[in-house]
Amino acid sequence: MTLQNIKGIGKRKEEILNSMGIMTPMDLIYMFPKKFEDRRKALEPRVGSTGSFCGRLISKEHWRSRGGRQSLKLHFAWQGYVIQILFFNASYLDKKFSLGKDYYFYGELQQSGIHFSMVHPVFAQEDWEDFLTLTPIYPYRKGLAQKDMASFIKLALEICEVEDYLFEEDRHLWKLMELKEAITQMHFPSSRESYAQAKYRLIFDDFFLFLMDNLAEERPRKPSLKRSNQEEFLELFEFELTKGQLQVLEDLDKDLASGRQMQRLIQGDVGSGKSVPAYYAIWKILQTTDQLAYLAPTELLAKQQAQVMDRLFPGKVLLLIGSSKNKEEIYKNIQSGEARIVVGTHALFEEGVNFKALELVIADEQQRFGVGQRRALYDKGGAPHILMLSATPIPRTLSMILHQNLDSSYLMEKPPGRKAIVTRIIRPRELGKVYEHILEEIHSGRKAFIVFPLIEESEKLDTISLEEGLEELKGIFKDKLGIVHGRMSSQEKEETLEDFRQGKTSVLASTTVIEVGMDIPEASVLLLRGAERFGLSQIHQIRGRIGRNDFQSNCYLCAEKSVPERLIILEKYDDGFKIAEEDLRLRGPGELRGVRQSGELDFALADLIRHRKILERVSSIMNDELSKKYRAKMEAYNL
Repeated sequence: MTLQNIKGIGKRKEEILNSMGIMTPMDLIYMFPKKFEDRRKALEPRVGSTGSFCGRLISKEHWRSRGGRQSLKLHFAWQGYVIQILFFNASYLDKKFSLGKDYYFYGELQQSGIHFSMVHPVFAQEDWEDFLTLTPIYPYRKGLAQKDMASFIKLALEICEVEDYLFEEDRHLWKLMELKEAITQMHFPSSRESYAQAKYRLIFDDFFLFLMDNLAEERPRKPSLKRSNQEEFLELFEFELTKGQLQVLEDLDKDLASGRQMQRLIQGDVGSGKSVPAYYAIWKILQTTDQLAYLAPTELLAKQQAQVMDRLFPGKVLLLIGSSKNKEEIYKNIQSGEARIVVGTHALFEEGVNFKALELVIADEQQRFGVGQRRALYDKGGAPHILMLSATPIPRTLSMILHQNLDSSYLMEKPPGRKAIVTRIIRPRELGKVYEHILEEIHSGRKAFIVFPLIEESEKLDTISLEEGLEELKGIFKDKLGIVHGRMSSQEKEETLEDFRQGKTSVLASTTVIEVGMDIPEASVLLLRGAERFGLSQIHQIRGRIGRNDFQSNCYLCAEKSVPERLIILEKYDDGFKIAEEDLRLRGPGELRGVRQSGELDFALADLIRHRKILERVSSIMNDELSKKYRAKMEAYNL
């Protein structure tokens, strides 16, 4: 069944729906409203009131706006008042209105001179019986009116056969609404209670299907790798490992000696040294004749890791990124097995990449890759060992539910000798003192980051941009200033960062492209402009670019406007796991980035923060027996 089976959907509207990810009538009924307008609510005669009114048209006129386009001004009589209705650049609406006739309007009442007014309200002729309803509002696309979407969804609900995948006895036991009724109520609720029950059912489904798909399964058998002499590996480093790192080495030894596929997640705070256990897994695989792939989220991080690995394991490393040249030659080296360690970005997913014997896949910042992408890489090796790394901690309670199919290791401590970063909230008037501090630091051979939320000034976002801040910074730091942002080519970024590493520049002004993985041990100062525009965990990640040596590091959070609570939390805490818990408590924008970035969490309605209790309930009923009961049925439903 196609979308064109629905009355009113022709080729053009089908193309618009396709651009929204809607390919079938079933997709259409799962496109839920983003909100509702209660047009049953009567408008009150006061500024700021939102509601509906029925008025009689008493005058209309046209005028030219500044751009020269014709606009329409209408006056309606309503309960002894005159309401002025404005439609900018929309003179074509004139033919829809006739003097002396009555019309419905819905919108927010404003003041315009002596009259009340509305700008671009929703309207209909008085005899349109469906106007005064609880009206669903769907994501907007040009060429697709809201009433069209509602009409198409009503028709799709009539022709779609929605079978409930839950066994009836379980649905009654769990007190859940029947599936098709829940979908219908999500679009056209008969009451607040029915809408709440429908939403609960669909959130339950999101979590139920996710947990079913991620239950631990029996892992494939693998050749057992004998336990290694760790002292030999430790000689590769000039520093002592933390207790946490040594424990993870033990975990990896046990995994690789178990005779089963390793599936382990290492969660570490920023700067906790999660790369070292990854190098240990690489070192162990190199004792065989097999290959391994290291998947990095950015070209910058891939290049950095390839350089480190080439020092540790000379002659074994091959780099494959989107901008790599001679790809055919690279593919041959991978397929022949000559390349033992392949470090790359999304380029590793390309069809031309075929391994001779892929035995280990390491995914760094694993939440930045979708589950489908990771599986595509795993499939290139049959059943390789899997090691996932994340420097974006999430609370353990959630991690245990979300990652129940993985073994988890936690790195809580930072390498010995490192001092806690001192974090301070400042206002723009204090920037002079911060710049003086940065100058003192760079005169001592240290380096600084200055990070902005935007590249250039935005009309929509009232915040400082890199472009606005550059003139002042160039005047202060002169030729010691480097600039990097996301619009630069990979080569331009790499050249700028190499100058920064080598000390040709000492201050790097940037956007958030430096957020992940950049390791500059000499960096001791971070100034974050427009700090109120960033999320809690995002700032913690950016803050992790400093404090990677034994001298004191300082982070300045410059709040241009208000000072939200999350900045105060960052002044107080330096522990990523504690910050993740605070994120969960605040439920503000940008929280729990390790969860929200996770590609496999493509929920229709569920939110891990707001719907945590439902997640915990679903998790509590999930077990092996239930999994077996539903496995065959869900395969039949293609879920």
